[in-house]
Amino acid sequence: MKTLCRDMDKHIRYRLRMCIWKQWKTPQNRIIKNLMKLGVDKDTAWITAYTGSRIAYVCQQRVMNFAINKERLTRFGLSSK
Repeated sequence: MKTLCRDMDKHIRYRLRMCIWKQWKTPQNRIIKNLMKLGVDKDTAWITAYTGSRIAYVCQQRVMNFAINKERLTRFGLSSK
């Protein structure tokens, strides 16, 4: 049961990252307003923002896991506990 809950929690965080990425809408918003505010350097933010419409691919990468990590989701009030 513990493993099942951990896997479900991981999947929910992944889906939350996808929803946040979709809300940012344009690559300009993704780079300047959001990714760079969350601590991602400019070149990496640019590459990530302009990867196209592959939302699932982007949200599984290390950049999104760094920018929108578990602690930030908890601060947003989206914790699993």
